[in-house]
Order: sequence, then C-alpha cells, then structure tokens
Amino acid sequence: MRPANTQNLKQFVVSVIPDSNRKNYLIALNHYARELGHEPTIDELTSVAIQGTLDRLDRLGRSRGTIKKVREVLLAIARRAFELKLLGTVPVVRWQPATPEREAAMPWTISELQMIFGSARTTPGDVAGIPAGRWWTALIATLLSTGTTVREVFEASQASFDPKTGEVPIGLFRHKLHPVAIDAVLSIVPHTSERLLPWPNDGGKPRDILLRRMKYLLFRANLPHVTSNLFERIRITASATPRILDRVNLSTPFTPRPGKPKLARARDRRRRKEELSTVVDLQLKKNSRATQATGELVRITFDGPENLRRFFDESYHPLRLADSPKASVEKYPGMLSRFGWFLACDPTFANLNDETAERWMAWMKKCGLSNATINGQRAMLLALWRHAWRKRKVAEPPRDVAKLKVSKVLPEAWSLEELGKIVNAARELRGDVAGIPAATFWPALILTLYDTGLRIDALMSAKLEAFDADSRWLKIPAKDQKQDADQVFRLSAETAAAVAAMGVDNEFLFPWPYDRNGGHGTLINHYRVILRAAGLKAEKRDLFHKLRRTSGTFVAKTLGRVAAQQHLGHSSPSVTARYVDPRMLDASHCDKLPRPTGTDSER
Repeated sequence: MRPANTQNLKQFVVSVIPDSNRKNYLIALNHYARELGHEPTIDELTSVAIQGTLDRLDRLGRSRGTIKKVREVLLAIARRAFELKLLGTVPVVRWQPATPEREAAMPWTISELQMIFGSARTTPGDVAGIPAGRWWTALIATLLSTGTTVREVFEASQASFDPKTGEVPIGLFRHKLHPVAIDAVLSIVPHTSERLLPWPNDGGKPRDILLRRMKYLLFRANLPHVTSNLFERIRITASATPRILDRVNLSTPFTPRPGKPKLARARDRRRRKEELSTVVDLQLKKNSRATQATGELVRITFDGPENLRRFFDESYHPLRLADSPKASVEKYPGMLSRFGWFLACDPTFANLNDETAERWMAWMKKCGLSNATINGQRAMLLALWRHAWRKRKVAEPPRDVAKLKVSKVLPEAWSLEELGKIVNAARELRGDVAGIPAATFWPALILTLYDTGLRIDALMSAKLEAFDADSRWLKIPAKDQKQDADQVFRLSAETAAAVAAMGVDNEFLFPWPYDRNGGHGTLINHYRVILRAAGLKAEKRDLFHKLRRTSGTFVAKTLGRVAAQQHLGHSSPSVTARYVDPRMLDASHCDKLPRPTGTDSER
C-alpha cells in the first residue's frame, strides 16, 4: 500500500514547474486552498475537491474560461504527481456549468426603432377608448424619452403632465419629455382615465397581456419577438443614447408583416418553466460583492458630454487635482465605477441629486462596505458634484446627503518585543528581492518604516540618491507625500547599516520588482508571511500602517504629541490622536486618582 503523501502542493508545484509558467498554477492552487480551508497536500488532490472548487467559482460568477483554466491546471498537477508516483490515481472531473451563458441585450438601432414605431402607429383596435396606434406610439416614445420602466410610466397621472413644458413626474424624478414624446402624449390627452397612459387589462399593471401585445408588435415589425427584446431593451436603448429620438423618423413608410406569431404549446411552456426554475441569475461582474447584492444583468456605456467620467477627465482632474498625489487621483475612477454599477449605466449629470446619492450610500452599505469607506466615496462624489455646479453643468449643488456614523476604533501599535519578532522573522527569509537577499532587504525596510513613520507608498517611491549613508539622512520629496511637504529623517545607526548592507544598484532605494504599476498587493502578501512567521496577527489593521502607528506612538511617548504630529506629517493634533496607542504611554488616569478611604483593604 502506498504511504500517504503530505507534501505541500504549492511546494511541489514550485519544484516541478518553471518560473515562467508558474503563475497560473499558483492562482489555481489559491482557489483550491480556499475551497479546502487550508493549504492542500498532494493526497488531497481528489475529484470531489476539484469539483467543489469549480462549482464554487461558478457560484461566484467567474467566467467559463477562468473555470476551465483552473480545471486544466489542477488536472495537470495531478497527472504530474501521478507520473512521479506521488499520487495513487488521477482525478476525473467532468464539469458542467450550473449557469448557462447569457448575452446582454444590445440597444435597438435607428432602423429597428423606426420599424417598431411603424408597427406601433399601425396597430389596430383601441386601448381604454384611445386608438391603439396613438397609445402605443405614446408609450414607446415616453419610455425612450425617460429611460424608465413600464410600471413607473403606468403610475404617472394625467393631471401631473404639464403640456407646456412637457414635464411629468415618473418614479422618483420629474422628467422633461422629448418633443417627439410630448407630441405623442398630446395626441391621446385629455381622456377619461386619471392615468396618463391607461392600461385596462392585467389589473392596470404591466403583465402577461401587455407583454403578448408587445411581442405581436415586434412580430409585425419583422423583429425577433423574444422575451429579451421587450420593454427592458427599450430602457437599455434610452440609457445608451438619451437623445435617440432626435434621429428617429416616425413617418418612415412601413408595411406590417402578415400573420400572427406562433404561440408555444402548453407542454413546451411547462418544460421551459421547469428549466428556468433551476437557473441562477448570472452575474456579469466577476467576484463582486456589489453585483451579487443587486443582481444587475446589464450595464450601459454612454460616452456623451454629460458623462461624469468624461467630465472628471476633462475638467475636474486638470483643474482641481493637478497637484494631488497619484493615489488620491486614482480613487475617483473607482468611485465612478461603483456609482455606475449602482445605476447599471455610466453616471451622468442627471444622476446628481440627493435622493440618488443617499440610495447609492445605502446600496454600498448593503454590499458590506464599511461606513468609513462609504463616507470617503460620498466625499469624492460631492466634490465632483460641487465642481459641476460651479461650472453650471447642474442646476443645484448637494444639499442634504448626510454622512454615516463611524465608530472610533482604538489605535493599536506593536510593542518593542513584537517589533523585534517581526525583524527576526524577516532575517530568516530565503530567496532574494531584485538581486538582494530577502533576509537583508526586509529587515532594512521594516526598520526604516519604524524610524521614519513613512507611508509605504512614499518609502517605496524613494530614489537611491535620497539616502546619504555617511550622515544617515533620508529625504522624502513632497511629490511622494500625502501631505504635499518635504520631510527629512535621520535614521538610527542600526537602520542605516541595514540599508547600506543591501548594496542597492538601482533607481529606487528599495527596489521591488512587482507592483510598480500601482498598489502594493504582492508586497503586502509577502509581509503577511513575515507576520505569521513571527506568530503575530496579519489582518488588515496589522500591515504597514501599523508600523507607522508604532513609530508615532513611541515618538509621542518620548518627545510628546507635538513631536509625533511633526514626525508623522499630520495637519492637526486630532489626526495624530488616531495614531497613538494609549496602552504604550506611561500615563494612567487611575494612578492619579485619590483612593477611597475606610475600605477593607486599609484595615
């Protein structure tokens, strides 16, 4: 009987796979480890576990290409281990996705819309006493003008419609209809119903009869009369091109298609219903908590002059953020992307109102984001909104978009004993970083962060000439600092010797061959390994910024809080107070309080 093989699977891959081909293998193993809940061994490479990993990725909404790649890589590792007689059998996995492919609906073209309007205006019969041709033309023109849903249009009242300005409240907003839509609505009002577009069937709500009539309208226009081409596609068209009615000719000659659409048999409808009951809505945004919370299936892209992303690139960025750090500038596109996923379309000036902003904040809260993160996103949106108001792009500035309450978390710093464990763990590392032994690079980096209290972005951007080994001075320019100010630090003799021992022959003082295009994900992952090797926590609040808090805490303990504020480059003492760990300070209020008399301990 073959003995159990408990060799770590990642170590096995590193030993048999060349460096140039190793990336995809390690990514697949990370997915496999998340499914098992721990680092897998060779014996744990089984068919059941691989199947579970693939199903998990499918539930998260990963693309089929990604899932197939993970399957191929895991089976390739298994075959290699089997060839080396480290695995008893090769797993067999025949994966079938639980979610079928679903294509996002595309907007209607101009010619297709003209065919739809032709079919609408020639529809026979009447709707609530209104000629059906006029009623359907008014409905479709209103939907294209407002970009709202049929349900919201059906709820609009006839009394609320202003024929002079064309304004009508639909849903949560007051819309100004396109001139084409105004003419279409005026052709049916006034009438006897209190609703602007009365629908007498289905209890006055958009249900089966309305959808069947819409399919019949598409059939007469010789267009595919399928479910994905109904009213939702009109809303998609309106969001993609808000002024599309400017280009549609409603008087285009039209000849309806003869006959009637073929209805599915009852047996086919039951079969389709059973199939749909087993289908999970496919999320288009991969591994996104925000998308999983909303279930949006489409996202509309619109690059017009009203686009907020375009306004940011052309106006706000060059005028307001010209001298801001790169990290601050890069947060705005992320904020606009998150706002766009909430709206299911690219945000425009029309989306800048208090109600939408507050709904967006509530949506982010539902997605699991912290209150502090949501407040940061709110601040960026309101800053962009105020700039648009000053440039007369919107009628009103933000008025009442309240912040969320943020709990005051006690700052935590490393003790000197814990800091020593981190440095010792770093000195035990193997391998190299850009030709420098890792056991030399990492202690120098950690000690420099402790001596200076610098942010990791600023230190990793420091050039080689910024450090003078003889005088032990390190100068960080203002362009790399969040506070936009130069700073100089005199390193300790131990830290200066550690930095000099690296023997750097590079543009940067700490040459890190990864993450140079933005972010420090790989650097943080390596630092987590050091923290775990030191037997310490490696959570989000235990990373490089905790070294900054540690440095500020011991400066405050030794020289006072004013010196700590200057050391950390803060604008006010209140900011520094969020960095100083009170547990590390000698002062204790209870030691200064007078003790009660007459207690049992005094007898």
